[in-house]
Amino acid sequence: MESGFTILFLDTLRAIIKEIEPGIIISTYPIFIAPLQSIFQSGEFDIPLITVITDLITVHRVWFNKGAIRCTVPTEAVARLALEAGFSEEQVVNTGIPVDPKISELRDVDKRLIRTELGWQEEPITILVAGSPRIGSLMDILKSLDGSKHDIQFALVAGGNKSLLKKFNSVSWQHPAHIYDFIDTMPKLMRAADLILCKAGGLITTESLASGLPMMVVEVIPGQEEGNLEYILEHEAGVHCKKPKCALNDLEQWLEDDQQLLKMAAKNAAQIGRPNAAFEIADLAWALVK
Repeated sequence: MESGFTILFLDTLRAIIKEIEPGIIISTYPIFIAPLQSIFQSGEFDIPLITVITDLITVHRVWFNKGAIRCTVPTEAVARLALEAGFSEEQVVNTGIPVDPKISELRDVDKRLIRTELGWQEEPITILVAGSPRIGSLMDILKSLDGSKHDIQFALVAGGNKSLLKKFNSVSWQHPAHIYDFIDTMPKLMRAADLILCKAGGLITTESLASGLPMMVVEVIPGQEEGNLEYILEHEAGVHCKKPKCALNDLEQWLEDDQQLLKMAAKNAAQIGRPNAAFEIADLAWALVK
């Protein structure tokens, strides 16, 4: 695989480096690492390379290429994989996965103030839904949750998918539902919510944990998403709901007894969330440049 990546990208990357003359390179995608190593080995350039691994548990071996002077990892489990692959302890830095810096900025803001700003009700338990056409049972699950006996409201995000947006708008919701097409203010919605319903994608998982949001995972794509779910469940920061009835039962359990289980899941999510990862990686990069 690395040989193939090198053949495909070597000339293009060399041309980019000649044009830009970077002081450092940060790669958040594994296929560029081997071609960059080949360029450095030629002696033409001497540029420090940082790799930023963006999967929580299940990590492909091509990430662990020795061309990187530093390898930032999201978890202790991936740190162990990096060491087993031959990196030194100095090379491996556990920073978490970088997320939008606004998540960190909003962490101490009263969520009721944000709800008022967004036009939401202040008091109900708010379920943020990161919609995706890949979640085949999404509408059935949402209709089941809408039958909850508790005081809840939905924030439904279609993610720019017109078909899903149409489905959201076609339902006569029993509980308040705030419907969005495509947004660029996800950190604000995450701060205003009490839990999130989504698939186990790498970015949504990382941002949810960084926001201290308990996760109701309703879809898992084989591969790295399985590792993401494993990480969530291992730390009791969320649940896996495959069917509508299961989702409703989990929600009801979370909200019973003054929401004790929901509060515990939120605490666990916040403990493993890394809202400052982007800042830590930037500081690391700047130190290497200097």
